Amino acid sequence: MTKELKKAELIDSITERVDGVTKKQVHDVLQALADTVTYHVQEGTKATLPGLGKFLLTERAARQGRNPRTGQSIQIPAAKTPKFQPAKAFKSAVSG
Repeated sequence: MTKELKKAELIDSITERVDGVTKKQVHDVLQALADTVTYHVQEGTKATLPGLGKFLLTERAARQGRNPRTGQSIQIPAAKTPKFQPAKAFKSAVSG
């Protein structure tokens, strides 16, 4: 089973590592970071967090699909989806 780092645990961990910051300040910064990255990616701008990775918007073209229940051919519309590309240092640290 995979462990999950909850938002409160992340805030506690950062607060322990950085002297002089409160949990409220860390919460506010994390929220501002998420809002800022989301806004810029929605606008089509690549958002890079050094040492972590890049968030970007990709576009999928419309395509033919098949309904698995009926086997009937369906048209799947074009879509914009967020994508994350991990930084080399992050990938190296995680893979060991």
